[in-house]
Amino acid sequence: NVEATGAVPPFFTLYRPSAEVFREASAANLELIRIVQASPQVCELLDVLRQELRREVLVHNDVKWTNFLLSNGSVRLIDWEGADFGDAAWDVGCLFAQYLSCWVFSIPMSDGAPPRNFADLAGFPLTSMAGALNAMWATYLATRFPAGAAGAEVLIRAVQFSAVRLLQIAYESSQFAPKLTSNEILIIQLASNILQRPWDAARRLLGLSLQ
Repeated sequence: NVEATGAVPPFFTLYRPSAEVFREASAANLELIRIVQASPQVCELLDVLRQELRREVLVHNDVKWTNFLLSNGSVRLIDWEGADFGDAAWDVGCLFAQYLSCWVFSIPMSDGAPPRNFADLAGFPLTSMAGALNAMWATYLATRFPAGAAGAEVLIRAVQFSAVRLLQIAYESSQFAPKLTSNEILIIQLASNILQRPWDAARRLLGLSLQ
């Protein structure tokens, strides 16, 4: 049984940390918060997304690779301890963020390579994940909208939610660190870009159809 609370995932208000956050945050965490706070547009977009969160379905709330189990040829989502009544697009966005963070963390930050070439050095390039991403999205559309209703609006919200989840991933990755790594800074920048240009992120980054 799940006790529905409709609680808002905490990283929508990352730029307005509570006193508890300051008691537990690492120096790298505080650096991340300062970076987010330095962008009024990102803060405003996080506020808008938080205000538009829906309470429509049961959501897992913590979709990530370690919560998937391969059993008898089937993939199962496990560990529903944090499940709640919330926005369906949030879980989809969390899954998008898993692909994106896997890509970014696989990029070796070499001092000899210009930043524009970093993406070409990824151990897990996004192009290698395109098939899985498209299969996931197509299956979700067919299941959620069996009558063929357009899912473009859900896709864009899910893409924006992926940016929030990316901030969470960078925060958790740096939880005990004295400073942010280059990959974590890249994830923060990626999250900022996605929040501000979700249509481009859906098409050009994730390679997903808006139809």
